Amino acid sequence: MQKRDVGVAVLILALLVILGAAGEYNYRRNKVAEQSAAPRRYIGYSDQELAALIEAYEQEVEKLESRYDAAKNRGVAARDGGLIDEQIREFERAQATGAKERSLGADAAQQEAILRELRKERSLREGRADSFMLHLRRLLSIQR
Repeated sequence: MQKRDVGVAVLILALLVILGAAGEYNYRRNKVAEQSAAPRRYIGYSDQELAALIEAYEQEVEKLESRYDAAKNRGVAARDGGLIDEQIREFERAQATGAKERSLGADAAQQEAILRELRKERSLREGRADSFMLHLRRLLSIQR
């Protein structure tokens, strides 16, 4: 009966070693996948600098959105001109106003995208504060 107990103990020990090795492999694979998933442009900034950047971008986005909304609500009132050259000038004026409006919208959208990226960086940093859960997720999650 003792040989059987030793055999069971060796089998359990081998199983634990295999599970430990598989867990280590999975942990390293998940860590590499996390790090290479998306480039983090703001990883080099400190938390204070990141908070200041977020605040500055929030103010900039708010300012650009108000300017865009004002330009959008203003609209273009095309006047009816009788002569061809008056109609061409009116068309060019309306086109320039529309281009300015689109440019403001594009600037606002670009700043919003940067702000979303900054907030994502902040949330990633806050999420990594619970290091036990981070290590547990890396160890146990199976990614394709």
